[in-house]
Amino acid sequence: GSAVSILVVMSVDEQQGAEVIAATRINGRAAWNFVHATISGSTLEFDLQDPAVHYSFKWSDANSGGVTAYMRPNGTSPSIANGRFTRLD
Repeated sequence: GSAVSILVVMSVDEQQGAEVIAATRINGRAAWNFVHATISGSTLEFDLQDPAVHYSFKWSDANSGGVTAYMRPNGTSPSIANGRFTRLD
């Protein structure tokens, strides 16, 4: 299935961290989370608990990039979803 998501970066600190709001709809199920993300270079990563997903956003320029989601349904091996994202402001 497809997923529609919104990522809002609320703040970024000097220790390579960020506070983000992640909202998504996967297979008809909507969820949002306020989480702490880690930043390394041009990559921002965070984990969600429900649904159990690890997100990795990699910027290719100031306005867009690629996203990979490692979904772990029912504790099985991770399946991978890839896509593109665009900055909206």
